[in-house]
Amino acid sequence: MIHQSALPHRDAPRSRFSVTIQDVAVDGTFPSSEFTQRVKAWAAATVDAWSCGT
Repeated sequence: MIHQSALPHRDAPRSRFSVTIQDVAVDGTFPSSEFTQRVKAWAAATVDAWSCGT
């Protein structure tokens, strides 16, 4: 039997994206109100993050 020690606790890394799918989903229901604007903001934040090399 192989014994493995527990991994140390690590906080999740901070997102390098200013807008994420969580912002698009709002409360998890992906409301239609302003959906297009949220998706466009998410896409722009993704391009920006990739362009900065972060």
